[in-house]
Amino acid sequence: MLTPLLRQTRTSWQIPQPSLRQASVAVIAAAAALPGYAAEEPTSTDDGGGSWQIAPYLYGVSLKGKLGLAGTSVSVDVKPEDIAGDINAGAMGYVRWFSHEQFVYAEGLGVSYADDSFEQFFNQPVKSTIALTEVGYGRNFYAETVAPAAGVMTISPYVGVRYAQLTVEVPNPQRPLSEKESWLDPVLGVIIEAPLLGPVNYAIKADGAGFGLGRDHYLSLTAALHYTHNEDWSVVAGYRVARFDAEPGGANNVKMQLRAAGPEIGLVYTF
Repeated sequence: MLTPLLRQTRTSWQIPQPSLRQASVAVIAAAAALPGYAAEEPTSTDDGGGSWQIAPYLYGVSLKGKLGLAGTSVSVDVKPEDIAGDINAGAMGYVRWFSHEQFVYAEGLGVSYADDSFEQFFNQPVKSTIALTEVGYGRNFYAETVAPAAGVMTISPYVGVRYAQLTVEVPNPQRPLSEKESWLDPVLGVIIEAPLLGPVNYAIKADGAGFGLGRDHYLSLTAALHYTHNEDWSVVAGYRVARFDAEPGGANNVKMQLRAAGPEIGLVYTF
């Protein structure tokens, strides 16, 4: 059921070591801004056709780790304001169809990042774009729970496929530089949600991708609170930690050891 990971790399110029830190911002953002938690207790509509959810969300991520190329490496330590300050445009969103027994979801992310004068690269401009899509299928299982509140716990394992693309450019007229990489990864995950207090549920999400099939792997864990305002609107807020590692090999010559952590919030509309 899992599609083997495929890696494609096209490099017109090798990015010099001083520009690695700037490129790493885009790489980590791509790794960190993977599917967020946006779910609620599955119910079926009267006609048996299931329901839909749309959930835009934000992730205030801080990033640490190392990025290496051609035998050299640089340290990465980026705060949320460092990333947000140079983003030209960006969007994150989640769409899901679900019934009592099953669900299908799609996730999308797009970010355009630019620094007009990057000091560590001789004050040259650096541009980066990120595109990510994930689709998958899951099942819902139920169990009675009495603590911390009586009710029904929902356990939702899922499988999917994730495609990510990263482009980094240094538009220098004398010597333009660019690099483009893409990954296609299998995904495994589970979401557990249970009642906490009144309209508030607690939720835990764990997921992973890659699993070393293409010399990379990704793991993340999210803890969140889910407040249901009415049958149409709810809010999810939580904290996520993530890890993304990649080793050079084949056409890929980048080594990454990246850690991400930060709060996230999403607005969920159900219809």
